[in-house]
Amino acid sequence: MPRTDQGLIQHPNAKASWQTVRLRLPDDGIKTILEVKTDLRLNPEHPEFNQQAYDSLINAITDYLAKNPLVDAADIDRVDGE
Repeated sequence: MPRTDQGLIQHPNAKASWQTVRLRLPDDGIKTILEVKTDLRLNPEHPEFNQQAYDSLINAITDYLAKNPLVDAADIDRVDGE
């Protein structure tokens, strides 16, 4: 099986990142999406939410999108840390 963690985002809380294609018909068509897996809590109401780490990750993703204009958007999902 091919390795999916292409490590496109260099950030301590980005545990995996890669590009994928999203196809939604009839309206959205085909989009190139950056998938990012993180160990951060994404819900600001969670007691372990870390605003500074979250903002830093968002900045890294935003920077990647700015440098890669063929990528349309990013999806961020939480995965359990080790």
